Amino acid sequence: MGACVFCDSVPDLVHVVGGTIYEDEHVYARHFYGDEGPAYLGHLMIMSKRHAPSFAELTDADAQAVGLLIARLSRALKACTQAEHVYAVFYGEVVPHVHVHVTARYPDTPSEYLRWNVEDWPAAPRGGPQEIEALCDRLRTYLPRPGAWAERCLAAAARVAYRGKTTEGVNKRDLCPMR
Repeated sequence: MGACVFCDSVPDLVHVVGGTIYEDEHVYARHFYGDEGPAYLGHLMIMSKRHAPSFAELTDADAQAVGLLIARLSRALKACTQAEHVYAVFYGEVVPHVHVHVTARYPDTPSEYLRWNVEDWPAAPRGGPQEIEALCDRLRTYLPRPGAWAERCLAAAARVAYRGKTTEGVNKRDLCPMR
């Protein structure tokens, strides 16, 4: 075993409950499951592929990928679980490898269970491997596949050019259908 539990666990991600929700060259995401009975549904983890103990050590590309995936998973959790809020937290003290906990907060969560206590709420949605797998399937369906954003931007630019309009002098980001 090496010095980092996350770096050592990358080959085993295929075997995590629910499987990998998202993966590209910089990051991967999965549902958290600790084998202690029913899990809090909607507790996801984003991990950088390259070892970085904190945000300061991320490359710009890694940092962009982490931030973008936080936003996309937050939207997916709201759409797929009807969460009213999504928390994104990284401490890096126990495991010094960038990993962000992205956690859904459900409607009617009592105020004493907000923030880091959200998973302690007894009435929160919980489930075992089958429920986690079903949620992960919904999240994967909601998320764009890696590279889809760039493909949609290029397709939009091509449609504009095809219609006899020029894209010269136009910010290509303004043409992107993902905006």
